[in-house]
Amino acid sequence: MEPPRPDEGPRTAPVGPRRRTLPLLAGAAALGVIAGACVGYLIQADRAPTPLAPLSQPVVPTAPRGDTAPADPAARTAGDLRELLLPAPRGARDTLRGWAPLHMNVSLAEVPSARLKDLVDHDFRRMAVTAWRTGDRSIEIQLNQFREGQEYYLPRLVDHQSYDSAQWTGTSGTAVPGSGNGMVHTTTAPQQIDGRLTYVSEAYAWRGDVAMLVQILSPTPIREQEISELARRQVARL
Repeated sequence: MEPPRPDEGPRTAPVGPRRRTLPLLAGAAALGVIAGACVGYLIQADRAPTPLAPLSQPVVPTAPRGDTAPADPAARTAGDLRELLLPAPRGARDTLRGWAPLHMNVSLAEVPSARLKDLVDHDFRRMAVTAWRTGDRSIEIQLNQFREGQEYYLPRLVDHQSYDSAQWTGTSGTAVPGSGNGMVHTTTAPQQIDGRLTYVSEAYAWRGDVAMLVQILSPTPIREQEISELARRQVARL
């Protein structure tokens, strides 16, 4: 059954890459780009423009969560967004963790100019990413953060991404546990990706000023429970 089409008006370019297939199998090469490029202009402080601080500056600690967390959801993500990413499991291979440079976010879109305009129009702030391999599976998590005032945009963004994933996978999807707004879509048949038959499972959700993507690529079928649990744990950290 086809999921209902979002009714918020014209579709905007999603922040996550179309088909969201960052080259996970080339993680080692991407790590050099992620870790070393574009940190200065992606990590923006919410203050008047000042010269960029040295890259050796200590990392800003993450705001507390749980019972001691501030009432403002955005305050939880005001520090080092990378600290909110789920850690790779013990024994994972080709682990990737860091900031995604803006040119990577834009260049992987079907229409790069439209992606760039969408990010600028909606005050995109930064993107943190982690990826790893366990067995024959590749897992990637993206956290896309926007500046304050985009509360109306993130629900639309996640709805559009989920709708697009539902169309591509041919599934209506299921809710991400504990998110209240997230959806999981898992292909029932393999797709041709980079010349290989690959099963794909994707989860989308948003909380506060962050839109989340969790993706699993595998040559064998993926249990929906596997990505649902990953997505649930990631949402709980935001």
